Amino acid sequence: NPDDTQTLVFENPPMGGLLIKKIDAATHTPLSDVQFYVTDSAGAVIGSSGGYYTTDNAGTIRIDNLAPGMTLIVKETRAKPGYILDDTAQTVVIESGKTASLEFRNIPKGALVVQKFDSVTGLPLAGARFKITTAAGELVAADEGQTSSNGLYRTDEYGQIILSKLDPDIYIVTEDRAPDYYKLDEEAQTVVVNGADTQVLHFYNEPLCVLTVYKRDSETKRPLAGAEFTAVYSDGAVIGHYTSDRDGKIIVSGLMPDATVIVTEDKAPTGYVKDSTPKTVLVRSGAVNTLTFDNEATTTLILRKYVTGTDYTPLAGAAFRVMDGNGGAVGPDDGIYYTDHAGEIVLSDLTPGMTVIAREIKAPDGYVLDGTPQDIEIKAGTVQQLTFWNARQGALIIRKLDSVTKAPISGAEFSVRYADGRFVDNVDGHISSNGRYITNANGEIAIHGLTGTVVVTEEKAPDGYLLDSDNRTQTVTVNPDDTQTLVFYNTPVGGLIITKSDEETGARISGVQFEVRKKNGEIVGQFTTDRNGVIRLPGLESGWYEVTELKTASGYALDATPQTVEVKDGQTATLALTNRKTSRVLIHKIDADTGKGIYGVTFLLYDGDHNPIGEYVSDQDGYVYIDDGLADGRYYLREIKAADGYIPDDELKTVYVRYGATSEITWRNTAIRGQIQIVKKSANDNPINGLPAGTPLEGAVFEIFDKAGNVVDTVRTDRSGRAASKLLPLSRYTVREISAPQYYSINPAVMTAYLEYAGQIVTFEVEDESVATGVSIKKTGYTEVMPGQPIRYTMTGIANTSTVALGSFFWRDTLPGQITLTQLVTGTYNQALAYKIVYKTNLSGDSYRTLADNLSTSKNYVLDAQPATLGLASNERITEVMYVFGTVKAGFAEVETAYINGTVNGGLSNGSSIVNVADVGGLYNGMWVQAVARWNTGVYVKTGPLPKTGY
Repeated sequence: NPDDTQTLVFENPPMGGLLIKKIDAATHTPLSDVQFYVTDSAGAVIGSSGGYYTTDNAGTIRIDNLAPGMTLIVKETRAKPGYILDDTAQTVVIESGKTASLEFRNIPKGALVVQKFDSVTGLPLAGARFKITTAAGELVAADEGQTSSNGLYRTDEYGQIILSKLDPDIYIVTEDRAPDYYKLDEEAQTVVVNGADTQVLHFYNEPLCVLTVYKRDSETKRPLAGAEFTAVYSDGAVIGHYTSDRDGKIIVSGLMPDATVIVTEDKAPTGYVKDSTPKTVLVRSGAVNTLTFDNEATTTLILRKYVTGTDYTPLAGAAFRVMDGNGGAVGPDDGIYYTDHAGEIVLSDLTPGMTVIAREIKAPDGYVLDGTPQDIEIKAGTVQQLTFWNARQGALIIRKLDSVTKAPISGAEFSVRYADGRFVDNVDGHISSNGRYITNANGEIAIHGLTGTVVVTEEKAPDGYLLDSDNRTQTVTVNPDDTQTLVFYNTPVGGLIITKSDEETGARISGVQFEVRKKNGEIVGQFTTDRNGVIRLPGLESGWYEVTELKTASGYALDATPQTVEVKDGQTATLALTNRKTSRVLIHKIDADTGKGIYGVTFLLYDGDHNPIGEYVSDQDGYVYIDDGLADGRYYLREIKAADGYIPDDELKTVYVRYGATSEITWRNTAIRGQIQIVKKSANDNPINGLPAGTPLEGAVFEIFDKAGNVVDTVRTDRSGRAASKLLPLSRYTVREISAPQYYSINPAVMTAYLEYAGQIVTFEVEDESVATGVSIKKTGYTEVMPGQPIRYTMTGIANTSTVALGSFFWRDTLPGQITLTQLVTGTYNQALAYKIVYKTNLSGDSYRTLADNLSTSKNYVLDAQPATLGLASNERITEVMYVFGTVKAGFAEVETAYINGTVNGGLSNGSSIVNVADVGGLYNGMWVQAVARWNTGVYVKTGPLPKTGY
């Protein structure tokens, strides 16, 4: 109206926001790089990126400027690598001026570790091949850089196959090929891998040939630990390095049958003289193969320190003062020594007859000092010992648990005092403030190295929990060498706790997803049970709620019945729910003779009233996995179609299904069979054994493979040159020679056999070429020399002229006493190898010393070999130089010439001779192949005045 002012007010409600959190369901740590798709209730995308958002390093996504009242639907579309996708959408309503929050949890994928061991020694075995599939027969693909072929994996140097980030499933692991010289473990193992857990399977292989080496005291025959050995085959191939155990024993397994093994002691036990003589043994499969080494003792005293009450557990870091009978210090540093990692102090070269007194002056942390001295009289040529023991000091474990779920609680604060009021402070290096300690992520406080009566009081409860005023103080007496545990409980403040357990066992179940709604239909959210089978929802408004299971854990049946629960102010309501495990049937159809799985067999399953339920077909490993929610009870199975090449077995079998169990049936079929035979002959006249062409050959070894590449039989020709396989199912096979008779080479041909009808015999005739062995060396030098002058020898023609490789290949020059060695020119060789040069002197006996090591055959070295350079004594000279190459292939030969330079010694008579000998050799099948070269040099000495020649 005229003369007045009207006002219109428009109010805009503040905008809202949304915070999305993504965490690891097991560790509660944030997860980055997880993608979500966000829309409103009408399906319209939110934001300018097409509705897609990705969590940051803090595991969060924040969306601002959202209109109040709108309903958003958030769904995970891409999980972080190594985690199981949570594809259940969550819904939230945006409120004015508030930021709504949604939490999503991802369960880490599981892992599987396959470990392979030697059944005798317990040592890990590399190179074992395994096939890994799911129960449904799907091959397990390689993960992040691992390589596999058709689900095949090989154990690494630690005897392990580690497969991470596996989807929850049942996995079947079968050893496909054993390491060389080991028996195949044909029994498959089945394992259930769930999210966030690691399953470990152990497989063992029986060695085909084993050698046991014993180490003893030469006088007492007492076993000696700590001796180091090297074992090699006769051709120089290294088998391994070993150390004798507490029983004085080493076990060398996986050896080639009928091979010659040479064992050398590299290092004697402390206080003993090394037995430097190598020992040789011909190892036989199935026989007891042993070698024994004895050591002579030196004058040594060993102080040994062990933990009291254990089976000789060594204790490092104990300090001792060692004195003689007159009170003088034994050794440097005022006679103070510390035990090493083996719990030992070794005192060598002691004077026989003296008295030694040892006393512990400082115990390791966490142990009680044993200050009682011990004395002993030293005897010549013996290893004596004194043994000391330390008792452990006591320990106290304080545990804090949720009173409802019994889950551990971190962050609870305790004070710890002795009964006299003193704070338990700075115990065993654990620093606290006025005796205050806080529970860790596992809900524990561990205090070591204390004894006496201790009073523990809870001072502060973690956030979300009430302090237990009735039981906040507990008292306990801690004695040496024992561990006491105190348990405290806290009750959570108001809210709702949902627990999920196994119906039969009561075990908690993780990974079960629920939706929680108010009675008016408003969705509170979707939540998943943690590793303790618990969902905690603190701070809920009072009222009635409906809880519905959306997704259950692997191996359990879903219970979708909604449950109601009332939440009251200041109280915590608990809803305890259970799940029933599903039951399964696992059929393994195998060959009656080989135990191998059979593909393509069809089965019909009946219920207890003989009503058909379904047909199932065995996979490539012969497995049928039936997981159709079977109820407990009796069922029947019948084979209705056999695999090609097998006799049908239509027997009706009964199987009983029990709660949560996998009922396994092994079902055998007999194959229709044939045989493969091999005739082995000499292809030509053999120059070594004299056998003519066409002679039947004994000892050739062949492997027979099925069409999947598996070895199904290994055969060896007899004295008539014939080998016959076991009866084999009708199929296609390949045959390959893997070992030839002595003095013959392997025939590389691969033969294919087709067994097509019962009783068929397929015969192959295979010829092997003869091998020849030989080595060569040529030596030349000066024809005449004078005393004091230089002399040079030229080494040419050094070669392996064999048609096969030679082991332990060497060439050597034996220097006469009239010459002093000054220089070596190594020459070069036509095969890429690393070699070394060793030498002997007139004072070294049978022992070699190293002049140069790790030399390359492609480089020509000039090496100073003068006595002063090598640190020889004034009366010492080099008598022998040897070049050591190891195994060389056929055709190994010198390229650039090698030279040996020296000086002719004085005092030689006129007309005398200097004879120098060189030789070369190598091992073939345990026999030395050698050649020798010599050179004679005359000596000229002036005997009178020379005549004048004139001109």
